[in-house]
Amino acid sequence: MNQSNERKEWTGVSKDRIEEARAVDILDYLKRNEPHNLDEHGADAYKLKDHDSLKIYPSSGGGHAWTWYSRGISYKNALDFLEKVRGVEFKEAVKQLTPNFQEKGQPQFNNNQNEVTDPIPVKPIELASGSNAERVKEITAKLEDGIKNIFESDHYKTYLKTLSKFHNYSLGNTLLISMQKPDASYVAGFNAWKNDFKRVVKKGEKGIKIIAPAPQKVKEEVGKLDKDGKPVLDKDGKQEKEVKTTTVQRYTIATVFDVSQTDGEPLPKLGKSELVANVENYKDIFSAVEKSSPVPVGFEEISTGAKGYYHYSEKRIAINDGMSQLQSLKTLIHEVAHARVHDIDKNAPEDNRPDRRTREVEAESIAYTVCSRYGLDTSDYSFGYIANWSGDKQLEVLKSSLGVIRGEANAIIVEVDKHLGDISKEREQSAILGENQPSEQSTTEPNKPIQLPKFDWKTPDAERYLSENRAIDPEIIKHCIATGAIFQSEQYKNIVFVGREVAGDRDSPIKYASLKGTTPNPTTGKVFQQEAAGSKKDYPFVIPISPQYNDVSKPNNLSRQVNVSESAIDALSKATLDRQHETKGHLWNTVHRISLGGTSSKGLITYLEQNPHINRVVLNLDNDKAGMDAATKITEQLHTQYPNRFTVVNNPPSPDLKGRPTKDFNDTLVYQRNDRREARDKAAKKAGAKGADAPNSPNKGEPKMDIPEIPVPTR
Repeated sequence: MNQSNERKEWTGVSKDRIEEARAVDILDYLKRNEPHNLDEHGADAYKLKDHDSLKIYPSSGGGHAWTWYSRGISYKNALDFLEKVRGVEFKEAVKQLTPNFQEKGQPQFNNNQNEVTDPIPVKPIELASGSNAERVKEITAKLEDGIKNIFESDHYKTYLKTLSKFHNYSLGNTLLISMQKPDASYVAGFNAWKNDFKRVVKKGEKGIKIIAPAPQKVKEEVGKLDKDGKPVLDKDGKQEKEVKTTTVQRYTIATVFDVSQTDGEPLPKLGKSELVANVENYKDIFSAVEKSSPVPVGFEEISTGAKGYYHYSEKRIAINDGMSQLQSLKTLIHEVAHARVHDIDKNAPEDNRPDRRTREVEAESIAYTVCSRYGLDTSDYSFGYIANWSGDKQLEVLKSSLGVIRGEANAIIVEVDKHLGDISKEREQSAILGENQPSEQSTTEPNKPIQLPKFDWKTPDAERYLSENRAIDPEIIKHCIATGAIFQSEQYKNIVFVGREVAGDRDSPIKYASLKGTTPNPTTGKVFQQEAAGSKKDYPFVIPISPQYNDVSKPNNLSRQVNVSESAIDALSKATLDRQHETKGHLWNTVHRISLGGTSSKGLITYLEQNPHINRVVLNLDNDKAGMDAATKITEQLHTQYPNRFTVVNNPPSPDLKGRPTKDFNDTLVYQRNDRREARDKAAKKAGAKGADAPNSPNKGEPKMDIPEIPVPTR
């Protein structure tokens, strides 16, 4: 048994898919997925920035090969690279390299139950007529019967699922596809499969009949007009005639086949339809749908039991707070449909707007279609009422509602796809700059081990960013690096602020990590920031105190004060400011300093439990509503949970004397640094030595570098 077949037995990956993965050229893969990591190293040769000893070069047999010189191994394809260099499991590597692979005769997946089902055979519409016009008339009659039959619960859901996959098709053709092959996913004509997709229709497969435009050029005699559009008259005063060729829109019956009825080369990627709404991309989908809403969206507690509502007079959407992510998203889509379709004056005559039941049917149907498009679980949708609703409706009314549903579902899907594409492009740009995480949100999971990046023993990017961009004292930065509180990631050069199981002990396991980019995104100006997956806020970032002030065997020297900040940079900024104004009896490293990774008190409680001698808590939280609310809440919690133990002092940053916005202590620090530089430059210019250092040394704590003034960093 060869290696590919052996692999299939324990991975469930077919030989064909493995072979397709092995055919992916290493350089092609890297240019698509890691362009920022390639460094030219000769003619058509490259090395990796994160692996100096790994080289890529042209192969004598075509394509490219790679050698990892420090390991003494050489391979040719991207599959081996993912396995041996990136450590990706074989099965996942194959899937990553062949995302659009489709097995021959592969069964289709049911979107909602995640179970494999056999393809449903086509039930073709039989047409008895001979001429094209009669055949079109016959299939139109069958289509109208289909409209009446489709308003049964099971048939209706099947139709909406078909609509989610063929949302840009006409109402009639969507219905025809649903009637003949409910599980169809991608259709094309016989020759299109052969010529455009290099696939062939399987022998014996029956086609799906649809209505296709067949414009015809016809000649007709019309009245002649001059260049100004006025009739041209003959000698008798009658309008002259001329023969013109015009195009008349006619229709014909066309036959198409679903992809499951064909064999051949894998299909190209067809767009966003493979997106599944799990926790990782929920934020993206919600954001894309929200951007498609014509009115603002907000969360609130709804006491009526409703999941959400669209407020017609205030023009806003409310989602009930506290629901699951999936339910919140489905409710949002439903209310967006109302806002887009049913935003009509409530006092308008009833004849001018659909009744309430019709509005609910249309909104729920649009939501079901959009949810199906993006793989959201729709098992709880019920259309048992649909037969009753449709029973007393005229065919034209039913067709009108189906047209509204099709048109608006298509419009929302097109807009959401566009917004998701924009999000994806922004993320790709971020990846080039080292923003390697999927989004700027916490991926904390309670029972998941922390996932740390590989650390680099060198930290130049971290030191440069903190000192130059954030004005942090270089000595404080070095102190934190030396004591294992700050690291730099190897691959993306992010700063990593860590919290340990035993606070301040560099040999204790890391339980929390916050990653901060060192290069701003050129498009947004923002710097990447995210907590590592599996981080626990119970373990704060700590600027280790000088050991002599934390020796419990010498109680007279013990520091009994802890300064509390929201972020690590805030804590470093406050330490820098304190160092600039320290005196012999009050040094910056004689007090405990921690940051919470936000406004949660969890890290503070852990730190206080580990340091029972502390009796004074100074809150250096942000000067905004969230910071002030948190200060009040933490003060109340400490006084309630530990009666008479702590003195709690609220000490946010003071307002700037020049009226500049001051949210946190880093704002204060950067303002002061820039003001000193401005004053120094003015003094130097006045002395006739522009650009030279001022006579006196810079204040303690200021980086001794000739760096141009920078604005307060964008967060």
